[in-house]
Amino acid sequence: MTAPGSAPDVSPDPPPDERLNRVLDRAFSIARGLAGAASLASGVAAAAWVAASKRSLPIEDGVSTVDGAGGEIEILRDRHGVPHVFASSDADALFGQGYVHAQDRLFQMDTMRRVASGRLAELVGPSAVRSDRFMRRIGLAPIASRDLEATSERDAALVHAYARGVNAGIADLPALPPEYRLLGAPPEQWSATDSFLVGRLMLFSFATNWDTELLRERLLAALGPERAAAVDPAYPAGAATATGTPNGAGAARLLDAYRAALQAGLPAGGASNAFALAGSRTESGAPLLASDPHLQARLPGLFHVTHLSGDRIDAIGADVPGVPGIAIGHNRDLAWGLTAGFADVADCYVETLHPDDPRRYLTPEGWAVGRVRVERILVRGADPVEETVIETRHGPLIGDVIGDAGNGRAIALRSTTLETGDAVGPFLGIARASTVEQFNEALDGWTGTSFNFVYAHREGSIGYRLAGQVPRRDHGEGLLPADGARSTGPPPLHDVASLPRVFDPPSGAIVSANNAPGGDLNLGEEWCEPWRAERIAELLDARERHDVASLGAIQFDRHSAPLLRLRERLLSCGAATDPAIRGLLEDWDGQTGADSSAAAILETVYQQLARTVAGRMAGDAAPIVLGAGLEGVSPHSSFHYRLQGWLLDHIDDPRPPAFDGLDDRDRLLRSTLARTVAALSDRLGREPRGWRWGDLHPLRLDHALRGVPGLGRWLSRGPYPYGGDVNTVNQGGYSVHDGPDSLGFVAAYRQVIDLADFDRSTYQLMTGASGIPGHPRYDDCIPEYLAGRSRPLLYSRPAIEAAVEHRLTLVARRDAA
Repeated sequence: MTAPGSAPDVSPDPPPDERLNRVLDRAFSIARGLAGAASLASGVAAAAWVAASKRSLPIEDGVSTVDGAGGEIEILRDRHGVPHVFASSDADALFGQGYVHAQDRLFQMDTMRRVASGRLAELVGPSAVRSDRFMRRIGLAPIASRDLEATSERDAALVHAYARGVNAGIADLPALPPEYRLLGAPPEQWSATDSFLVGRLMLFSFATNWDTELLRERLLAALGPERAAAVDPAYPAGAATATGTPNGAGAARLLDAYRAALQAGLPAGGASNAFALAGSRTESGAPLLASDPHLQARLPGLFHVTHLSGDRIDAIGADVPGVPGIAIGHNRDLAWGLTAGFADVADCYVETLHPDDPRRYLTPEGWAVGRVRVERILVRGADPVEETVIETRHGPLIGDVIGDAGNGRAIALRSTTLETGDAVGPFLGIARASTVEQFNEALDGWTGTSFNFVYAHREGSIGYRLAGQVPRRDHGEGLLPADGARSTGPPPLHDVASLPRVFDPPSGAIVSANNAPGGDLNLGEEWCEPWRAERIAELLDARERHDVASLGAIQFDRHSAPLLRLRERLLSCGAATDPAIRGLLEDWDGQTGADSSAAAILETVYQQLARTVAGRMAGDAAPIVLGAGLEGVSPHSSFHYRLQGWLLDHIDDPRPPAFDGLDDRDRLLRSTLARTVAALSDRLGREPRGWRWGDLHPLRLDHALRGVPGLGRWLSRGPYPYGGDVNTVNQGGYSVHDGPDSLGFVAAYRQVIDLADFDRSTYQLMTGASGIPGHPRYDDCIPEYLAGRSRPLLYSRPAIEAAVEHRLTLVARRDAA
């Protein structure tokens, strides 16, 4: 029998033993450390937690006198879970947002601040020291301080107002959230710098490629350039791009990069969807915009939903607790969504250090002296740790804090997300924008990592652009680590005007799903495969005109074109000899829903074929091809979401080393299906129509304290049977290396905006607005999320008033004098 929660192992042979797991994931995955803290606190009974949760529920009705506001602020919470903040000025609207964030998500904000600043160990103990060392090395805290100094006076004032609101919200809580009862460390006052710090954490967590560079180096060492390029999936020629223009020659770029790295003699050692339709393609005659960013499943999720109404800002949508402004949503004139851009904004350099002085490193002009800073890390229950950081011209040295990934080498990390800029101002500029020109002007200042923005204006225009700071590289550069001693320095940046964009395309549709943006610029090679983008385009073309409901249905689609291709290969080679199995496969509609029996079969066959083919082609390096990340740093790499098309291409063209021709391929297909059927019968029962993909592929919504005995299960939710995979529009991504029980990225927020009538717009959160266990809004969205239902995203004052559930008025405290 297969162990519960694991995928059936049906490989003909034993299987061979993403990216930085979004540094953000650390903010929600600190259970081991917190479990240690729990033992220090001698444990806390769940009953006491229930009582503590009830005491910490925020005041949502009445009048509260607060410090730091300029005037009266109304906070109306509607029956759909959205707080609407009404004020006479933008500063007070942002104050209200900070107040609401402190009411709803204080522990989440505080944890993210600690992670970003490298101060988690002082809260949870030695288990967090490695994370803190890494964060101190990359130095987000000093960068955040410089960001605030670089921000315009107007925007800095708004960020300060937000921080005052957070602190007023903390002061007004009847009691701190129950997590603080366990940890015994109350939150510090929030500052404007803290918002930039959390913003930087967000940007860095989406910065691609630096860990993939180190994995590519391993492939090169193990396989040589030709074989390494063969197992590194390139974006397919002629596939869908965001701009509709062909993408650069990815396969040639990869091979050139591997060959160049070998010739250079490196020192030895070591998702999301957004789419828009013009009015010509909608029922109302006005544009529609849909967006659903994909993140790791957590409780609470990353996103919150707020409506901010001041003097210039009147925007609603998904926001990030700790950061002022609206990340995804709409204002009076514009709607916007975003997806991870996946452009290459980071590089690793292998530096040569002086044997007698580690502060000195080699450059083409001779020895240079790095900037040294010493960081003191406080550790709960243990002695402080001193971390010496050396910063080179390429960035800080991180080799020894990423353990085996660096093999003890001096690896410097250069990332545009680690360079001073304004990490909050563009959010505020987008919220204020009333014209397309103002919207693009705000995006021109986007700092660091890249995002694809899809937008629509109520007067009818739709558009797309890649925003961010992307280094300008020659063909093949930037895909593997570079020799720091030979480097002429970090490359310059692309002019933002040269990055891909499109405005009012003749098709009347724009689709961005982490696929390549298109064009000839060398922007990287870590794009997702085009399956999701092509499916969205297919569904958009299936109707002459769309409405909010039809776009919402597209977001919930779980059709798998790759598995349909795999199904055809299995049927054509006669693999399905059992009539029951053959009937299931023949009748399958391509939907990988949680209840699908055929999906359970085909997903399992896919996993086992991928393991076998990767083992044949990459040998001991197969785990990299299957999605394994850097040990201790990133559990998943970009390889895992570029795997299905790669495998199908080898099945369609069965040449060595993947296959020894058609006969070998067909034998493997037949034996793998037979083993799959046997394993599923053993695990799920002998009746194939009773098998369910969701029984192998659960969704778990874990709280940060999931690992604390007794409390963790009460705080978390799930498992729930879940459908989809990495290439379905409604994503349920997982890596083959870890198996389907370890669910990766899912939709963290969904919206569909109707620019003809904003009150017809809809949204969907993964969990709920509140992060306080026991609050009615803690998990109220989960049933609708699983069923694919959305809630109204009300915008006009009359519609909001008709749906008010709570009404709180904040009144500025006046001095007695």
